[in-house]
Amino acid sequence: MGQDGIQDIGDEAANIYNKQVLLSLNENERTRLQEVDESLDRIENGTYGICEECGEPIGIKRLEVRPVAKYCVPCKTKLEKGK
Repeated sequence: MGQDGIQDIGDEAANIYNKQVLLSLNENERTRLQEVDESLDRIENGTYGICEECGEPIGIKRLEVRPVAKYCVPCKTKLEKGK
């Protein structure tokens, strides 16, 4: 963003392109893309690999199998049983 919170033309073009791409994706692809974006945000703010429920580290094996995991196995199991 430029001064005064105004986006420059490049940012605006990128946003339009991103919206067009999202519209062309099916629901599963959109969900997956959102999970990846959220994981990138967690990497950026230093919380990647930390369970969002209990705050403990997510096991490396879980992250290898599911890199976008937000919860450790015990918390994910507990959340799924609560549904």
